[in-house]
Amino acid sequence: RATSANLMVEIHSKRVDVLRSLFALRASYHVDQRRELWSSLLDECCFTCRLPVTPYQSFPSSEVQVSNCQRTIVGVDAMMNDVASNAVFLDSIVNRQRYPKGKIKFHYKLVTDETPIAGNQLMARWSMETLNAKQCGAHNELHQNGMLFCKFNSSHKIVSLEMMFDVMAFMLQVKMAMGYDNFNDVVIPNTVQTCTKEFYYPMVMTSADRPYTITKVNQRWEKLTGYKSEEVVGKSSCLILQGNDTTNEELDLLMRPVLFKRPSCAMVTNYTKSGRRYRGYLMLYPLSTDSIISHYLGLTVFVQWIDKEDETNRNGHADNHKKCASSSSPKSDSDNSNGASGGENQASSSSSSDFPASGSSSQENKSNGIKEISTTPPNSEKQSMSSLTSSASSNGSMSCGKSNSSDM
Repeated sequence: RATSANLMVEIHSKRVDVLRSLFALRASYHVDQRRELWSSLLDECCFTCRLPVTPYQSFPSSEVQVSNCQRTIVGVDAMMNDVASNAVFLDSIVNRQRYPKGKIKFHYKLVTDETPIAGNQLMARWSMETLNAKQCGAHNELHQNGMLFCKFNSSHKIVSLEMMFDVMAFMLQVKMAMGYDNFNDVVIPNTVQTCTKEFYYPMVMTSADRPYTITKVNQRWEKLTGYKSEEVVGKSSCLILQGNDTTNEELDLLMRPVLFKRPSCAMVTNYTKSGRRYRGYLMLYPLSTDSIISHYLGLTVFVQWIDKEDETNRNGHADNHKKCASSSSPKSDSDNSNGASGGENQASSSSSSDFPASGSSSQENKSNGIKEISTTPPNSEKQSMSSLTSSASSNGSMSCGKSNSSDM
């Protein structure tokens, strides 16, 4: 009897460690996340994860069961995609006007005391909370509490995971943190058919595969880039926005998740039609048609001008840009062609600007020659993104989150 009890304790300890590792991976997303780490925790053959529909983040429409308002994630790759989507969502909390390099710190806690166990099944309470959202310009921190129900195979890999939490309560927190009055402003479209609302930011829609042909733009994108809709729709990709200062590194950071049909976000250096350089923070969201990812939605949520408006032609930037944009090949042989809008290279100046709908003011930084345009959507200091961060600790309840204060 003692041996049997010790064996049960050992099995329970192993499975709790697996769950802690799962949350640690979820909290430490990077575009280079290693699949083998995930496959060491999840059953490759039949893993599924059920959770409520989460309108505040991107997900494939094929995951939704309308009858019970739930999503079912099937397979290791789909779970990795969901983690990427959660990272991009948290990135949207940062106020990039004030904190261009802001990073959200957050952690998960797994409460395993008195955890119910039945054979290969385990239940536990979990929570997630941000640690520095207010320091990154959000109006409040985010807190999420829930329960999970997990099944394991004989190798202690997770076969199925069900996560339960109050979606509407969390969406209310998100709405308040971002300064919105309307829940619809928090919702991220996941199909081409639902991508019809007016966006506060420069918006471009492209095909989901190379050469990422532009299929739709809004007037704010036309105003930002200088290109008219009739010039680019069905004819060009966002490669036309690249120039000599657009680096392979920033494009790789932006486009690598797109290769796996995941959401993405990054800062890229781009050029307007006249050759004027700017740094833009992009958020890319996959869109489905008939349950197949067919397009990408790109929002430029932050813009910082590098060149003064009257300097572009005098310094020859326009000529350099035209030569680069007219090139038949992208910046690299990989799919680095700005999948859905202008670009990403970390701003060198700390004060920057969004480019949304109403109310604008301009300010010139004489020390570095960067002219900044600051605009904000109605009823908010619109905030945009920060990368996921994490740091793990294990003390009875599990805590994970990534801290990197130097990125603030």
